[in-house]
Amino acid sequence: MSNQFQNRLVGTIVVVALGVIFLPDMLDGKDKRQEENFSEIPLRPEFSGDLQQPLVVDVQPNYNPDIESASASSNEQVNDSKNTESLESNTEQPQPKQDNQAKVKSQPSVPDIQQPTLTNSVAYTIQLGSFNNAKNANALVQRLRKQGFRAYSVPKVPKNKQLTRVYVGPDISKTKLAQTQQKLHEFTQMKGRIVNYDPISQ
Repeated sequence: MSNQFQNRLVGTIVVVALGVIFLPDMLDGKDKRQEENFSEIPLRPEFSGDLQQPLVVDVQPNYNPDIESASASSNEQVNDSKNTESLESNTEQPQPKQDNQAKVKSQPSVPDIQQPTLTNSVAYTIQLGSFNNAKNANALVQRLRKQGFRAYSVPKVPKNKQLTRVYVGPDISKTKLAQTQQKLHEFTQMKGRIVNYDPISQ
């Protein structure tokens, strides 16, 4: 047999063997599915109808000088009156304390949390200049602060070769800032401009 015929015969046998091995798995009609693992959300628990009772804390009454002075004056009256009256006054004094404790128990101790209120007011500030040299920016801020201006820089710690802006303000009144802008122009010979103040970028 020739070499070429042997190669064809071996190739045919290999192809038939592979077909016999893999074709039944491919043609059996069962799809291979990749199962995805999803965590299931647990069902909502049944409501039993029993509510938890609020925690009641017995609060000891604080020392109150008004109560002590009232009890001292009532003791003087008791000494003047008969023994039966003193027993009645002694039984009457603890009753207000019980009423105070009952009031404390009836009111749950929930602290009032006030929501922060956001106002729609806009604040303004004067952008006086922008500097690449940190030394110049710091010097200007220090000069302005010595003169009583509320000066600051963005970023707060200037770095060389990074743009640093120098601001004066902020204030909610644009007219006050316009007056301050004129004073700044006289002091620094820099006009500056009034811009909206953004506290988040500070």
